[in-house]
Amino acid sequence: MRHHIVPMGRPPDPAFIASGASTVDDQSRQDYLAAYEAWQKQLQALHAVYLEGRRLQPPQLKGLLNREARAKARYDRARARLLGLSEVAEEA
Repeated sequence: MRHHIVPMGRPPDPAFIASGASTVDDQSRQDYLAAYEAWQKQLQALHAVYLEGRRLQPPQLKGLLNREARAKARYDRARARLLGLSEVAEEA
C-alpha cells in the first residue's frame, strides 16, 4: 500500500484527488478549497500584524483574530468532512 503525504499548509493537489486515490464528492472538495483559501487570507493578514509589524488599533486586532479563528474553524470542519470524519466536523 502506498501512502501519499501532503505537505502541511497546502491543500491536496486536485490531481491527487482526481487520480482515484481518494473518493471525494465535488461539494466537499469545493467547500474544503474555499475554506482553505479563506483561512489562508485571514492568516496572511494576521501574519502582517505579528510578523511584519503592521499596526492595528485594538478593536481591529480583535476583529482580525476573530475572523482568523472562525475561518480556521470552518477549514477544520471542511477538512474533517473531506476526510470522512463527519462526526468530528459536526462537533466542532
